Amino acid sequence: MVKEVLDSIKQAELEAEEMINKAKEEADKIIEEAKIKAFKITDEAEKKAKKEAEKLIEKAKKDGERKARKIIAEAEEEAEKIESEAEKNLEKATEHIVNVLTST
Repeated sequence: MVKEVLDSIKQAELEAEEMINKAKEEADKIIEEAKIKAFKITDEAEKKAKKEAEKLIEKAKKDGERKARKIIAEAEEEAEKIESEAEKNLEKATEHIVNVLTST
């Protein structure tokens, strides 16, 4: 009878050990699947972030180019005004010099 009880205990221990091993294997499998899913999520998020960053960079470039063209146009307009004013002043100066030279 003691032998039967000991055999029964030993059998229960073996079954428990087998269940523990199966649980460990299942846990390892779940952990591995979770790692793969986490990698995929991280990879997708990284790709999405890169695309968004590229869009923002492109928008910033376009905005910068538009502002630069506006500044250049304003500068050219101002240069034309200054050139026109300089031509007027040159004409007045020439007339003044001619008047001074002819009046003496």
